[in-house]
Amino acid sequence: MKKTNKLISLEDAVKLINKSSRVALGGFGIYQRPMAFVREMIKQKIKNLTIVGIVNSIESDILIGSNCISSIETSYVGFEKYGIAPNFR
Repeated sequence: MKKTNKLISLEDAVKLINKSSRVALGGFGIYQRPMAFVREMIKQKIKNLTIVGIVNSIESDILIGSNCISSIETSYVGFEKYGIAPNFR
């Protein structure tokens, strides 16, 4: 049986997100955040997102600053010892 390649480009992955979607982004604290994915979301003008996470960081702050987020469900958006994220304030 032939194996099917399930990998898709970053651009195609972001195209799967509809406007007004609820999205959870990986990583913890300020580490291992999907920044290329976030930049592509901004580039494709994905808007009215609800971001969900336990601790969010720079990825959410950049999306807030780009007016991509309509709401966020989290306990914290910040840069650990550097404080609360400026766009979240």
